[in-house]
Amino acid sequence: MKNCFIQNSLSLIRHSLLVIYIIVISFITAYIVLYTGGLGSIKSTEHLVREVKKGTVLIENKLDTANGGIGTGFIIGENLIVTNDHVIQGNGAITVVSANDQTRYEAEVISTDAIVDIAILKLKKWDEFKKHEGAVILPIGDSRETLEGDKVVVIGHPWGLTWTVSEGIMSSKNRRVGSNPKYVDQVDAKIFQGNSGGPVFNEYGEVICVSELMFEGKGGSYGFCIPSVLLKKVLGDFQLFGEVRWRAMNVSIGLTEDGNSVIVNSLDANGAADKAGIKVNDKILAIYTPHNHPVGMVVTDVNSLVSEIATMSGADEKIKVLIERNGEKQMIDVITNYKLSKEYEPDKAK
Repeated sequence: MKNCFIQNSLSLIRHSLLVIYIIVISFITAYIVLYTGGLGSIKSTEHLVREVKKGTVLIENKLDTANGGIGTGFIIGENLIVTNDHVIQGNGAITVVSANDQTRYEAEVISTDAIVDIAILKLKKWDEFKKHEGAVILPIGDSRETLEGDKVVVIGHPWGLTWTVSEGIMSSKNRRVGSNPKYVDQVDAKIFQGNSGGPVFNEYGEVICVSELMFEGKGGSYGFCIPSVLLKKVLGDFQLFGEVRWRAMNVSIGLTEDGNSVIVNSLDANGAADKAGIKVNDKILAIYTPHNHPVGMVVTDVNSLVSEIATMSGADEKIKVLIERNGEKQMIDVITNYKLSKEYEPDKAK
């Protein structure tokens, strides 16, 4: 009888502890949802903006009267600020303006590339700026993981209206805007003059694009931004070579008549593809580069293939290309070559 009483008491205690545990977990979950906007690392837009603003800067260029002299940038490392190349045109009198009291900090350009439209700045009084602003380094996400329809947020200084926030979705990816290898993503969040060089971030607070330009039409304006995977490629090339190197297969490609496959239309004589044994009318089914190997990427359209090669590091040479010829598939090793940005014409629409 005594043992039965003890067992019942222990069972009651265990049940009570379980109830308390469930209540505590419920309170914690409610707190996360209310104060961070969700579970895990997803946060409310308001919370995200507060965090990202600490890593975003206002840039003034006294020589750039054509673009209003104002742009945006963001911090990617210790005394490293990203912006657009066209924001710092003239390369003189570049300052970063305090968000707190309009104090101006002199900046200098350490790397820039007109084709991809990316420039890297550093401040002469970085420690003072960092302490004064409470500046933080913004995490760079993987733009390849952002899908069409995903939420994006833009922060910047359009028309001099400082710290303006706009929200939208990723509208389209891998848009070509010129004859050079560069490509951009399209968003419906507002990107105007003054937003240039600022962060476009996802619901985790990761920068997945760099605001660059807008096109205006009868249906409204469309914002375009430089994908973070391309930004990472440029940063890596700057560090390794001091310039951007664009890898190439030296082929002209298009779609088959049914539009279902990418086909080789022509090859440069003695170019990378020609030397590897690729031939005209070969279908390109998949490509394996150092940053997607061993998964590879199934090739379904021209732009995706061009963008995949464009994001390769300038240090990477070898790729594998799965082709179909006369109904038979084969894997071909290609040693790519490269061209420098200065060998291309920059895009005029900025």
